[in-house]
Order: sequence, then C-alpha cells, then structure tokens
Amino acid sequence: MVYATFNIWNRDTKRDLRVKAIRLALEEIDADIVALQEVWSDGNSSVVEQVGVKSGYRYMEFRQYPDDPKEGLAFLSKHPIESVSAIWATVSAQQMAIRAVFLIGEVRLAATNVHLDWRSILSREQEVVALDRLLTDQYSEDTYEVLCGDFNSLSESRIHRFLTGRQSLGNRTTLWTDIAEYYANRTGSNPPVTSANQLVVKKAQTPRNGSIASIELERQYSNSNEKEYKVFYWSNDEEVEAFVVEPVKPGHYPLLLNLHGGFAAPRGLSKSSVYGYTADTAYYNAVPNTVNVFPEYQGYMDSHDSRS
Repeated sequence: MVYATFNIWNRDTKRDLRVKAIRLALEEIDADIVALQEVWSDGNSSVVEQVGVKSGYRYMEFRQYPDDPKEGLAFLSKHPIESVSAIWATVSAQQMAIRAVFLIGEVRLAATNVHLDWRSILSREQEVVALDRLLTDQYSEDTYEVLCGDFNSLSESRIHRFLTGRQSLGNRTTLWTDIAEYYANRTGSNPPVTSANQLVVKKAQTPRNGSIASIELERQYSNSNEKEYKVFYWSNDEEVEAFVVEPVKPGHYPLLLNLHGGFAAPRGLSKSSVYGYTADTAYYNAVPNTVNVFPEYQGYMDSHDSRS
C-alpha cells in the first residue's frame, strides 16, 4: 500500500501549471491514499476535484478551515471512506487537522491529516499534544492509525522527537513510528522524495553545497511593487527550495523567506534581534536576488503575511 502527503502551496503563482504538475505527480506515485494541505477553494469547489478525478481517485473529501473558506485539508483515496471529521470541531479552531477512516478490504485505517501553525513553535507543540491526546482517546484495536501532513517542523524538532518517543511535551509522552525512518532502517537507504514544485519551475543552476541560486517567478496577477523568486540552497547535503518576495519600492527590501528550516533578515541588519533571534551577521547578500540563510532558525515564515 502506498500513502502520500503533499502541501500543494495555496498561492496564485503559476496555478494552472501547478495543477497539471500535481496531477502528473499523483499519477506517477499512484498512491492508495493521498493527504493534501493548503488546498485552495473558491468556496464552492476545490482543486481536489480538478486533480482527483483525472488522477483516478474515486473517493475525495475536502474540509475548509474554520477561519478561511478558501483553503483547507483534503484526502484522495482509491478505497471507500467510512467517515471523515474535522478535528477543529472537536478540540478548537486552532487544531488544523482532519481525520478519515478508510475501508481497505477487511482492514480499517484511520488517517489524520495535519497542518500545524507555522507562526509559532509553542502553538505547534500545543497542537500536536492535543492531537495525540485526541487520537489516543479514539484508539481502537481493530483500526490502524496514521498521522501525516505538514508539521512545519524539522526532524530534530521537539515535535518530531515527541512523536517518536524521544522526549515529552506538556507532561505527556507518546510513540509513533516514523515511516521514513522505518523504511531507511529496513532497506539501508533513504526513501525517495518527490516535489511537485520541481515540475513547475526549472532552476537556473544547481547550487553546490553552501551556495544559493534563485530565479524570478512569473505571477498570474500584476503587482509592480513586488517580485517573487524561487530560491535554492543546500542544507546537510540536501537541496532545499524556498520562496522570497521582494518589494521593489525605494527603501523597501526583501523581508522573510518562506522556507523549511531557514531564515533571512532584511538587508543591512546588524546586531539586532529578529523575532527573538540575535542577528549580528544577518544581512542580504550584495549579489542581487541571493540571500544568506540561517538554517538554525527552525521556523516557517511567510513574507506575504509578515511584512509590516
């Protein structure tokens, strides 16, 4: 059985092309069950209908976020879905997760698709503890449980360590098996990683370890005050992709990268504290369209929402 999870990035950038790329990726992976995050919707229908049917999925479920009807979480499945529920209706509006029970022959599989708060590490930790408590309360011996999605966390974060039984959070302990780690231990190799983003934009060059490359993206909407770039850099010998928005008004500079495990500070910043982190050497590189990235900041910022 193949299980997949994707954050499909709710942004307008090259949306038509990205829908095609998502569909091609789903067809290539041919997963039995797919969990999707940042699923965009017009309030009546979602991108799930655009990619699900054409990719061969008979069963589809989408739930809008309680605070944003234009975005939500979804499941695609080749197996019947017995039930689906929004966790935020059970716990609180901050718990961005949905849980579905699938019938696979005589086997019942419950999958919880999460999208933890990108704004706050503390919020993410509180959310994952509440989710684990809820799933423990709903545990049934005749049902297998899968927890997946966008945790906005790195492999050595407290959230991952908590879920894999290596530390406690909120006076609570738990133990989930990391499927990727399990695969690596069984086979002696890392599992293959796919990225629909790579099907959308071809990079100008492949950066070497420690270097950064970027290319400008075309937008579906016109905004003369901004440019958006896709940035590529390397971390621990693995390529990482990110997005940066650059205001082009005089006196305005790029603010934050939307990336996994990195942070970029405004150009010229020195000996300042940025979101609680001292940035004595934080500055934008003098070379246009490249940035210095600080992977020790394990957070996720979005330049659209964080600009003042």
